[in-house]
Amino acid sequence: MLELNAKTTALVVIDLQEGILPFAGGPHTADEVVNRAGKLAAKFRASGQPVFLVRVGWSADHAEALKQPVDAPVTLFVPLIMGC
Repeated sequence: MLELNAKTTALVVIDLQEGILPFAGGPHTADEVVNRAGKLAAKFRASGQPVFLVRVGWSADHAEALKQPVDAPVTLFVPLIMGC
C-alpha cells in the first residue's frame, strides 16, 4: 500500500466539470469519478491535509486561450495559377 506523508501531501483535483467529465472514456463513469474524488477529498480534509480544486475556464470571447494553427479557418481550395 502507498504511504503518504501527511505533512507534505496535498490532493489536487483537476477539471471535474460537466463539460470535461463525459470525455474521460476511462474505466469509470463520470459519476464514479466525482464520487471517489469527493470521498478522497473528505478523508484529506478530515486529516487536516489541503485539498485544491482546479477548474480551467475561459472568458466569453476566449481571448486568453492559446491560439493554435489548427484553430485557423481552413481554405477549401487554392486557386490554380496558370503560366508558372
